[in-house]
Amino acid sequence: MVKNQNQKKKNHQKQFANWRKDEKAKPPLLTSRTKRWIKATLMFLVAVIVALSFWDRAGKGGQLFLTSARFLIGQTVFTVPFLFLLGGLLFLKPKQKGKFLPIFLGIFVLVFGLAGILGAQNLGQKEGGWLGYLMAKLVVSAFGLLVANIIFGAVIIIGLLIFLQSLWQHRPQEGKEAEKKSLFQRIINPTRPLSIKIKEAEGKSEINHEAQPKISLFKNEKHETIKENGKKPSKGKEQYIFPSIDLLSKNEGSPTSGNIKQSSIIIKKTLENFGIPVEMAEANVGPTVT
Repeated sequence: MVKNQNQKKKNHQKQFANWRKDEKAKPPLLTSRTKRWIKATLMFLVAVIVALSFWDRAGKGGQLFLTSARFLIGQTVFTVPFLFLLGGLLFLKPKQKGKFLPIFLGIFVLVFGLAGILGAQNLGQKEGGWLGYLMAKLVVSAFGLLVANIIFGAVIIIGLLIFLQSLWQHRPQEGKEAEKKSLFQRIINPTRPLSIKIKEAEGKSEINHEAQPKISLFKNEKHETIKENGKKPSKGKEQYIFPSIDLLSKNEGSPTSGNIKQSSIIIKKTLENFGIPVEMAEANVGPTVT
């Protein structure tokens, strides 16, 4: 029973793994380019609706949004269309996977920083809305107006860094990939064959190389001049001179047999190393033929 249950579990796991592979093999419903365009369109849509609400052209929904935004963030609401428009342009950047979370987080941090710095200038007027008023009152009462402006300025810079990080995070990687691809393509698919150029010294256009004197068996033993083009002057047939008989050695010597006993001992030890026991008999030196 236990074996059957284990076998069933293994079969279910295999089926699930095969199903996951089939799902991964299927092409995606929307390509990355289409997703980027959809996200950019939504960002542009929000920017247009917010901008039209400033002139009472967005209907009751636009009026409700404008009233709520002014209550929360005050005059900072006029920067919202610009921020959403810039976010839509970031999604249209080619060769980049635009993500909603970093862009929206950057927008919110920028809005909070702007509302805080507007609210800190005059707490009574509440130009940064209730959100800016509460943040400014807390920071100003603790650190003063100057430090409050510095803090909210740092918040704005942080928001810009978060908002614009997508412009920078892919640049060095794309540059490295382009360099690697170009180098790989040059090695695998070179556009033109590699050539080795040898620079010649100036002023040496024509060089005559004289052949070194060699021992020749022919009568004419003059040195030949070889031009740079490698051609030799044509000559007629030359007589062959046979080598002299003096080249043969006149010295005579008698052959030696060497140390026969020492040679027999070496042969015996060599065969014993290979496990072949032998007994060497005495050797007599016979007549030699010269």
